[in-house]
Amino acid sequence: MIKFFRKIRYDLMEQNKTGKYFKYAIGEIVLVVIGILIALSINNWNEKNKYKKKELTVLSELQKDLKSNESIIGGCIRYDSNIIASFNIIIDHIQHKRPYTDSLKTHFASLIEWCAYEVNDNTYENVKQTLGLELISNDSVRKKIIYLYEDGYAFGTRNIENDEATLHRTLMLPLFSKLFMVEESENQIDLAIAVPIDYDQLLENNEFLTSLKLSSNKRKQSISTDRKMYIKTTELINIIEKKLKKNQ
Repeated sequence: MIKFFRKIRYDLMEQNKTGKYFKYAIGEIVLVVIGILIALSINNWNEKNKYKKKELTVLSELQKDLKSNESIIGGCIRYDSNIIASFNIIIDHIQHKRPYTDSLKTHFASLIEWCAYEVNDNTYENVKQTLGLELISNDSVRKKIIYLYEDGYAFGTRNIENDEATLHRTLMLPLFSKLFMVEESENQIDLAIAVPIDYDQLLENNEFLTSLKLSSNKRKQSISTDRKMYIKTTELINIIEKKLKKNQ
């Protein structure tokens, strides 16, 4: 092709057709410029396509992490809801001075339990530190992801968890160690049971009842926060799912 253009230029110069030669030269320059622009356009398209594939891969990995978090948080909601049920049973027995039954052993053991969890943020942190969150082109989706990880999960797993841990360490655990004996359970469902040292005195212990109510209220707050995080996690999973399907 280059030899072909050179031959045309040579023939025009040989024939002393200077005007046509310059017109041809300009045309040749225009063709070269057009070729360069086309090449740049193709290159830009390829880069955008690569960028888009990276974005979709990141969204897919984020979705997997979010589904894992959905399962973790849902499990904690169920676990803590069962503990709240035990709290309610014990509070009812104490307030109404109900007689002791062996079924209370498992409920007493739950007084020092709560569900602590850590969300899966591997993909989020990796993208933030390497590719940058700007990789996610949709502003609304990006903001929802950032808010959930930086504000929602941070509050749910750190602040609430710290409050519960502090309450148990300073209030419930010292009381529990004075009022109960922990034994191994005879069945395979409950790992341990707790037996009151003196059930009759326990019924009259106002400090214990107050602590129970305080712990129960704190646990309810934790469940409420977890439910909000669960809903936001599920919503974000569905948003990402729609975006992934749209780009299939």
